[in-house]
Amino acid sequence: MAGRAGRMWHSLLAAHPARTVVMGFAAVILLGTVLLMLPVAV
Repeated sequence: MAGRAGRMWHSLLAAHPARTVVMGFAAVILLGTVLLMLPVAV
């Protein structure tokens, strides 16, 4: 499972470097927002 995901991520990285960077950036922002809002929700 992890190997397949890693291979898929690798092919995405090779195919669309710019989009991958944007998606990674969005994921980091989303994760940060969730982590910041978690203490407020609790």
